[in-house]
Amino acid sequence: MRLFTDYVRARLNHNNGNVPRTTPQRFGLEWNHRAGPWKLNLMTTHVLKQNKTAAVETSTRGYTMINLTAGYTMKMNRSTKLTVFLQGKNLMNEDVRLHTSYLKAFAPRPGRALLIGIRGQF
Repeated sequence: MRLFTDYVRARLNHNNGNVPRTTPQRFGLEWNHRAGPWKLNLMTTHVLKQNKTAAVETSTRGYTMINLTAGYTMKMNRSTKLTVFLQGKNLMNEDVRLHTSYLKAFAPRPGRALLIGIRGQF
């Protein structure tokens, strides 16, 4: 299990204004579990709203992102593995706008997505 947070407070020296596109504070929890060939990962990240903006930018709403991945790994030989996985991204279908993006008003992050895949390692 992993708990994390980060915070940046950035100001310009010459006029005490805010630095543009500064990432907002975030908090997260990640849980990993392995049992034999099975692997499970659950990650939740909460990003606060960013309203400490520069003169030419707009504030950005906060959001909570939940991602889940489950996989089964098959060892084919000494150096080859195949993993079949199911991945759910942005499970709450949040409207995610990255404050650091020049295109945040036009191009949000993708909504809810489910992926099924096979990954090979050799």
